[in-house]
Amino acid sequence: MLMIFLTSGLSQLPSASTAVDDGVWHGLAYGGLAGLLLRGLADASWKGVTASAALGAVVLAVLYGCTDELHQRFVPGRVPDFGDLIADTVGATVTVSGLWLWRLVSHASG
Repeated sequence: MLMIFLTSGLSQLPSASTAVDDGVWHGLAYGGLAGLLLRGLADASWKGVTASAALGAVVLAVLYGCTDELHQRFVPGRVPDFGDLIADTVGATVTVSGLWLWRLVSHASG
């Protein structure tokens, strides 16, 4: 969250970041955040990776994405963008869904 907040607070992003689409960066950042949130909600245990923990991780990541877009409203040179929030949501959902499915398939017996 701190990394996202600090990057979001920059008036201009580093030039290397323009080589990859902005939506991809958002998806990766919020996918990583949601994965970490899921780990926390699951008590760092595969048994804890349940549908409710997965949903909770996505909801928390998206809510943080909302605050990130609001934060950008106050940063000179930056603007809130609904497209960024969509990319945040997709990244969080894809990552958490993948982890939840991995838990169902590979840990079904235990």
